[in-house]
Amino acid sequence: MNALTDTKICNTVLIVDDEPGQLDSLSELMTLSGYEVNTASSGNEAIKLLQENLYDTILLDLNMPNGSGYDVIDHVVDNGVHVKVIVVSGNTDFDSTRNALKQGAYDFLKKPYVPDELLATVKNATSKKQLELANVTIHQKLEESEHLHRFIVDHSPDIVFMLDKEGRFTFLNNTVYQTLGFDKNELLGEHYSKLVSNPSQDQAKYVFTERRTGQRKSNNVELKLKCKDDSEYRYFDTTSMSVDLGNDNIHGNPIQGTYGVARDVTEKKQALSWNWVDTYWIAPVPM
Repeated sequence: MNALTDTKICNTVLIVDDEPGQLDSLSELMTLSGYEVNTASSGNEAIKLLQENLYDTILLDLNMPNGSGYDVIDHVVDNGVHVKVIVVSGNTDFDSTRNALKQGAYDFLKKPYVPDELLATVKNATSKKQLELANVTIHQKLEESEHLHRFIVDHSPDIVFMLDKEGRFTFLNNTVYQTLGFDKNELLGEHYSKLVSNPSQDQAKYVFTERRTGQRKSNNVELKLKCKDDSEYRYFDTTSMSVDLGNDNIHGNPIQGTYGVARDVTEKKQALSWNWVDTYWIAPVPM
């Protein structure tokens, strides 16, 4: 429930302090400012509430019986509780401040607090938490989209491939094994010419090395490709286009490559050939 992946926004504050007057004062201030408030008078009580509820922020005293503020911070960090901890403490020496921030507190305010300063700090902490959760949600959606795309590519009946600017394979799906008998790992890093039969080499060079833009960016050509061990050849309708693969790390120059899809049309081509023969057979001349 407390993991980063839970993106529910609560607008709720947990106030933890063993001084009843301080607890009531903070609770009234935060309630009047529009926050939902829970309170705890010890670190152990706060940890129990954190296990049961979600909060945007914690206003936390450090020195308390039955579990200190440091224990609460440790629980937040160790369990991945996505909440911003703001220490509000009368113990304002440098070591206390440094230790609280080092352990994972978002900010440190001293008692007696200035209401406007405290409210501004809570507002900033809440906004930061919500932004972080939004980023997590976006990241999750991107991962899901990437997983779906990879699933589609891996289960495509066509060979999906990418070449670097030198014409070497940088990506292949498993269909290359089903159609040509090559394990994709055998071909990664190899030049595309390893797959292309001699009669198709010139065509392959033209479509894989020419960098086009605009409406002529995509190329389509039929290529004759080798099966493993040159046991046979198969015909593929190949569509490819030049793509930018980002910039190099040294000079920032664009890195170009080729993305393509190759569809096995061998059976279709053979069927068309047989249909042509059937259509144009020559009847025997009667005697």
